[in-house]
Amino acid sequence: MKMYWIGAFIALMTSFFDCYSQSQPCAADFKHAELLKNSDTYRANFETNQTQIDNFINNQTQFRVASTSDIFYRIPLVVHVLEPDSASSIVTDVEINQMISRLNNQLKAGAGYTESQNINIEFVLAKRSPDCGATTGIVRVDMSSNTSYVDYGVKSQKDEGISDLDAKSSSNWGNTNYYNLWIVNEIDGKKGDGVIGYAYFPGAGADVDGALMIADQLKKENSTLLVHELGHALGVYHTFQGYKGSEESGYSCTSNVSPTTQGDRCADTDPMHFGGTYVSNGIFNCETGYNKVNPCTGKAYGDLFRNIMNYVPDECAVIFTQGQKDRMRATLIKARSSLLESKALDDVPAVAMAPMCAPNIGSQSSIYYGITLFNFDDELISESGTVAQDGYFSIDNSCYRQVEVSPDSTYPVIVKTKSSNYVKVYIDYNNDGDFEDHGEEVGSNTSPSKTFTFNYTVPSSGVLTNQELRMRVVCDPSYYLNACSLPGHSSYGSGQSEDYGIKIKVSAARPNPCLSNVILTEPLNDVGSGLNLIESLNSIVAGILISGGHTILHGADNVVLNPGFEVSEGAVFTAEIKACDNE
Repeated sequence: MKMYWIGAFIALMTSFFDCYSQSQPCAADFKHAELLKNSDTYRANFETNQTQIDNFINNQTQFRVASTSDIFYRIPLVVHVLEPDSASSIVTDVEINQMISRLNNQLKAGAGYTESQNINIEFVLAKRSPDCGATTGIVRVDMSSNTSYVDYGVKSQKDEGISDLDAKSSSNWGNTNYYNLWIVNEIDGKKGDGVIGYAYFPGAGADVDGALMIADQLKKENSTLLVHELGHALGVYHTFQGYKGSEESGYSCTSNVSPTTQGDRCADTDPMHFGGTYVSNGIFNCETGYNKVNPCTGKAYGDLFRNIMNYVPDECAVIFTQGQKDRMRATLIKARSSLLESKALDDVPAVAMAPMCAPNIGSQSSIYYGITLFNFDDELISESGTVAQDGYFSIDNSCYRQVEVSPDSTYPVIVKTKSSNYVKVYIDYNNDGDFEDHGEEVGSNTSPSKTFTFNYTVPSSGVLTNQELRMRVVCDPSYYLNACSLPGHSSYGSGQSEDYGIKIKVSAARPNPCLSNVILTEPLNDVGSGLNLIESLNSIVAGILISGGHTILHGADNVVLNPGFEVSEGAVFTAEIKACDNE
């Protein structure tokens, strides 16, 4: 069924591009169709994502755990503002924060959107930059010397302006740890009355993945442009997905034989005509549109006219359905899961990780050598390809791909390489910027192999604890490799190095539990840091027991959740607290 759907989509490509000559505010469908037609990689990624998302939604047991429990997800966001004038800005920081607040209100069914499903997702400006430095999450790029951009902005359907790729190449933080939003002055030489924004579905390359929108449109009061486009980024289609025809020849209804695999793939949105007809027919009154008869069903459009993923005026677009919610959350979990693992929302570490040498490369890029898997205790798992496939000899993942360990504990480590290689693993225990100190080479094989497995035991003393340290993995065909040198093979190329982060965590001693028990019912306002009970109870909290056997232990100032214990934001719980009164 799914392969048939893709084939049908491609077969309809010509009519789709003809239809797109009409003015449409969102170019997501066009970008999607363009990539399906021209990129084998995107087509394969898209099909894989669809299968995983559909299977996830259809697996009711798994989905109830992940969605109906309403785990709250936060997505790190970086905003790139492409400034046409070096002396002024097309959007201020205050306006950007207002846009994000409005977006999160819409996603969480807040004021004005209370009839919508609460998606339980929010976007938050990043705190960490790619090099692990502090950031506001807003990057401004001076484009004043690019006359094509200054005059026309970014081109979408026209020939004038800079390309989507060129716009995003001016500033791009990648799509592994951030969701990227580009704000521009114009699209196709216009600030409106045409394409005003678009976003890519998951599966697009990191060089273009993200959303791009016109500043003036985003700044409009009650704008739904951002939430609409991020709906696409999270796998949701237009409610009229799969339409045929044109305004001149007439439209046919979207197919609804199998509603979860056709049309917008949501069973709770009826089939309909192309949404642009609402605007072209002048139906700007929300009540009129709501009561208008849908020729595809013979009944009123109803909430279809109020759906955020339809083409309707901002004041009418106030609803996401349960099916759309399920799809957004499934897409995040299955197709954009790296955003949930990102440390971009963490505070910058108090002690910076020392910079390290970039390995000297002794030969050319290789199709034979490269680290294809690094697995640390099944907690940190990184898969990639050869040097040639990855496009790099060395990569620094230390800021975002990290693992925590305990002193005097042992962990299994697996390193796989494309061809038989020598492998070494290092940890900069004293954070001095080299791996030359005693014991910092923690693992190595004695003969080349495709799979190297060893057990790593954390030292019990003599190492820095409770701070992020650099761990480096290197592979090379040469026996003489080290942390800063990949000699390689004269004919077949050099190997690869990858850096990760590791923290040797030592917990502070906790006070002994007291005999007295206190029953407390409080809202949990911050799932990330927990509920601060120290101030409210004026006591030292030794531990909290939650019904069901889960335990919450406290840190220096906050109560923090044990791994595996999940609650909704704002949930109310009853806790049995063992506490020592300070008074």
